[in-house]
Amino acid sequence: LDQALASYKKSIAINPDLAEAHNNLGNVQQDLGNLDDTLASYRKALELSPSSADTHSNLLLAEQYRLGHNAETLYQLHSRWDEQHGKTLRAQWPEHQNTTDPDRRLRIGFVSPDLGRHPVGYFAVRLLENLPKEEIKTIVYSDCIADDLSERNRAAVGSWRDIRWESDENLTTTILNDEIDILIDLTGHSANNRLLVFARKPAPLQVSWAGYVGTTGLSAIDYYLSDQYSTLADEEQYYSESILRMPDGWLCYDPP
Repeated sequence: LDQALASYKKSIAINPDLAEAHNNLGNVQQDLGNLDDTLASYRKALELSPSSADTHSNLLLAEQYRLGHNAETLYQLHSRWDEQHGKTLRAQWPEHQNTTDPDRRLRIGFVSPDLGRHPVGYFAVRLLENLPKEEIKTIVYSDCIADDLSERNRAAVGSWRDIRWESDENLTTTILNDEIDILIDLTGHSANNRLLVFARKPAPLQVSWAGYVGTTGLSAIDYYLSDQYSTLADEEQYYSESILRMPDGWLCYDPP
């Protein structure tokens, strides 16, 4: 990390307007635990490249750890992401052709880069293994590199699509062609998210769960799956999503 820090600082000394170097410097500062420097680097990167949704997401993730925030201030910050990157795609929202036959299996999609040895992989595996297969067809859109836990998650679902090299546009088309009824985001604004796909509304119902604590800010995401502890009753007004509350905890967990 120290070598990476020195390299990015050297890059910036050579070219102070290189937005990618400021963003990557922020990533290193975050790994080192230097939050103030992290935020400064991401803000500089956004100043140089305001259209970068990924850098903007990096900033929002870092803001989650800054003292002094509450649900209201975080909602305001996340809403700006949607204004700048999400709502501009609203004109591309499709007419969904999902059949309304009440006796058919629901088609539920999960989008995540973290369904391997990652907290989200451990949160999701028991859910995926216990969904009633006669009632639900599960399709996972995965960005993760294979390991033993990703293989276990893969074995639990109906279809597993490797999307590591798929553009947001192509992934949106794939999800539409799969006729997904409910599309579940497991990432929020953390690394390698596909929120620009969700902003295109490829499924009629979209939900955020497990990978991000708090609102995504996206008007295209309909629901946030939570509980009475993680989202307090007086905080619901500071979510762009409607809150669905589990009766106990919002996460299941399989210990490694």
